[in-house]
Amino acid sequence: MKTTTILLLFLFSISFAFSQTTESINTDRPGQTTNPHTVGIGVSQLQYGISYYDPNTVNSNVLIRYGFYEKFEINAGYNSAFEYLDKDFANLTRISRYQYGTTHINLGARYNILQADGYIPGIGIQGTVFFDIGDYFVSTGSFYNFILSIDQKLVKDLRIGGNLISEVELALNYDYFRYTSYLSYSYKDFGFLAEMYGNLERDSEINWDFGVSYQYNKNMLIDINYGERCVNRFYFGPQTYWNAEIGLTYRIPKN
Repeated sequence: MKTTTILLLFLFSISFAFSQTTESINTDRPGQTTNPHTVGIGVSQLQYGISYYDPNTVNSNVLIRYGFYEKFEINAGYNSAFEYLDKDFANLTRISRYQYGTTHINLGARYNILQADGYIPGIGIQGTVFFDIGDYFVSTGSFYNFILSIDQKLVKDLRIGGNLISEVELALNYDYFRYTSYLSYSYKDFGFLAEMYGNLERDSEINWDFGVSYQYNKNMLIDINYGERCVNRFYFGPQTYWNAEIGLTYRIPKN
């Protein structure tokens, strides 16, 4: 029942994600979904976001993308975090401490199998390795993931799609599947999204977010995003938290 429900969510995409208003920028922002399209041959692109996760966590992420070919790109980036802890969820005791630093650096490659054209869907794959560099004192370990991305036009500026993600945590030798599912709408220079995402192995994990983007010019896009997620805190059980993010995508065209 769980798998059937998630597949229906994925196929019919009852959540939403960003849609480009021009072909000048292919970005993954805002939201959790990875776009199936590449940046284009000779194009460099910077994607940056800073977010607040309740309770008391600030994250920032940077991704630099470069198109070696029209359908193939490499990308690299890093993630950092500042977190204030007032509760030890493992030992059920109250504490007062903070942690900060770079959590991971990441290296990846993306291939656009099929370019979206009218009602022909866009299909892409990406593989990424996330290296734990040991700067964050509560380590989450190194891991890698493989992403299948789909983007499909419904009517005019309305699109659906999503990701199926296989992720492996190297230290724990543990693998699992995640998903995203979206529906997007664009109007002139604005994009609107609502998105659902979660872990396929957790029945109760259905998270969502909503975002708005504005394409300032053909090479710059600004976005904001808000969402809620469910986290299982051991003996405390599932708890709901909110998160918000603001981001920027900047494209450097081929000379």
